[in-house]
Parts: sequence; C-alpha cells; structure tokens
Amino acid sequence: MPKKQTVKKDPSVIEKEEMDKIGKVWVNIVRRDIPRHHRAFTNLHKKQLTDAKRFSDFCQREVCIVYLTFSIGHDDTNSFFPRSSCFSAKFVFKLRLI
Repeated sequence: MPKKQTVKKDPSVIEKEEMDKIGKVWVNIVRRDIPRHHRAFTNLHKKQLTDAKRFSDFCQREVCIVYLTFSIGHDDTNSFFPRSSCFSAKFVFKLRLI
C-alpha cells in the first residue's frame, strides 16, 4: 500500500480553521452557560430580596412589641423613643392600629 502523502496547509487556512473552532466553542458557551448563570443570579437576587423583606418585617414587629410593652407601664414614651419622628408614616400608622 502506498503511503498517504501529508499535505502542508497554508498558515492562513490553519488560522481560519482555528478561528472557526473557537467560534463554535463561543456559540456553545453563549447558548448553554450564560442563560444558566443568569437564571442562578436572578434566583439568588430574588431570594436576597425576600429575605431582606422578611427580616425588615420581623424587626418592625419586634420594635412594635417593645414599644407597646414599654408604653403600657409608662406615661412618657418619648423618653424611650426620643426621635420618634424618624419612623415612617406607615409604621406609625401601624402602631396606632394596635
């Protein structure tokens, strides 16, 4: 059997083939990996927001309970909360309802 001759490729052809391979790899990364990481990031962001909201609600409830337990035995509640004007209007409204 005769030996198969090796064909020397032109360097520009070799470079073009390598660029095509790299392009295919990037297409796979864009199609598969970026959406996966974006989904993971958005899920993490949603979880952080819900945790922050839950924590702030818990803190508001805790402050409300402390305020109410303190105000039962004391006439001057301003000594406990000297800067009560810092509370938001909603929170003060909630305190009035309770």
